[in-house]
Amino acid sequence: MKKMSLVIALILTMSVTLLSGCGNKAPAPSASAASSKEASAPAAEASAPAVEATAESTKEASSAPAAETTDASAVEETAVSAAEPSGDSDGIGAVKEAAFLEGVDWSQEPELHAVVAAEVVEGTLGYNSLKYGLDWAVEKSEGKFTYELSLNGALVGNADMVDGLYSGIIQIGNGKAFINASFAPELECLTYPGYYAGSWEDYPAFLEAATEVCNEIYADYGLHEIASDIPNSTIFLMNDVLVQKPEDLKGLIVRVSGGALASSVEAWGGSPTVIALGDVATALERRTIDGMITGTGIVNDFKLYEISKNATFTTFHEGYSNIMCTEEYWNNLTEAQQKLLEGFVKETVKYNYEETANWKPVM
Repeated sequence: MKKMSLVIALILTMSVTLLSGCGNKAPAPSASAASSKEASAPAAEASAPAVEATAESTKEASSAPAAETTDASAVEETAVSAAEPSGDSDGIGAVKEAAFLEGVDWSQEPELHAVVAAEVVEGTLGYNSLKYGLDWAVEKSEGKFTYELSLNGALVGNADMVDGLYSGIIQIGNGKAFINASFAPELECLTYPGYYAGSWEDYPAFLEAATEVCNEIYADYGLHEIASDIPNSTIFLMNDVLVQKPEDLKGLIVRVSGGALASSVEAWGGSPTVIALGDVATALERRTIDGMITGTGIVNDFKLYEISKNATFTTFHEGYSNIMCTEEYWNNLTEAQQKLLEGFVKETVKYNYEETANWKPVM
């Protein structure tokens, strides 16, 4: 209970608004783009079997994220995010790690090879940012660090990422590793999409605080979070229905990543399904699913706007994601190697942040 309280306290302190089917106030898509500019998004009380939006909850959640709806074809020329961060990204990089590594004599360090698994596809933002961070580590270590990158569930996917770490098939996993895992129920709340209400200058401190809390819990399971990753904004993308309120999902088959999103879709009357990202485009084309709830990066990377034309943009983000390894693997690294891997994750986040910093809705 103490560790659960730490997680909840962290989320409340950093003003994250959660979306779930577990009685939390949830940001819901607004009825129109115009209304989203004039008022904050209504909050939805998620309680099975129905979700009831109230005017009172809207007044109380004045800082809740707004949503915008539009034809998804407008996304084609540029990436999309409903929230435009302010400030620069200088604080996001691996400043402390890079400074420490300047004095390392890499000729005296042992070689380090890692199999890194990520459920991403080559050429996408997720792939490009991850590869950027890994290549940074190779260069910074003067070639003492090498890696093999396993993509899109070739070795393990999000659902069995932890099993892959335990078995030694992979050494580092990138993804929402605990979405479908029951090994750490204390972390279920971090699978909820949330809204970060702080300043972007404070975001690195938020990520570090989240990692510190998660590692207190992971220690009980022999796992170690190297660092947390930056999520994309969430988008509702549908074939035939423009989602303006939760009940619009009633009777629809909706692809989700699992966890709290699945519970939410069920509470709203829909049928959630979990399928691999590589199969989503075909499923949308064949109409075996009616739509999906995902990050804006996925929609743009896979050009899903060419298939499904109804998009609802929100300013709440996908569930917490991270880059992790086993505690045994981490403890066997030298201090320089640990700092190198922390730097790799932060360089990955920095690249992702800089690529998305100027994304805006295209209406």
